[in-house]
Amino acid sequence: MSSVMVESWTGLPKGEAEASSSELLEFLHMAPGEVTITVRLIRSFEHRNFKPVVYHGVNLDQTVKEFIVFLKQDIPLRTNLPPPF
Repeated sequence: MSSVMVESWTGLPKGEAEASSSELLEFLHMAPGEVTITVRLIRSFEHRNFKPVVYHGVNLDQTVKEFIVFLKQDIPLRTNLPPPF
């Protein structure tokens, strides 16, 4: 797990000391049943062209398969994404 993820979970700004394991476990214990997930839609690996799409309130009880089905239905409906997506 990268320190950036730990810092964002615990609210520490970049550059400060990493959170201890006990702080991380305490945060994970208090985490709600819904999270925010950033999905990176990749147009071109060669040109490193991607578009991040943020989903708020993603239910942790759903499976990965259910989330992917949701993404496949949602992405074509987004008007702010260029046509190749």
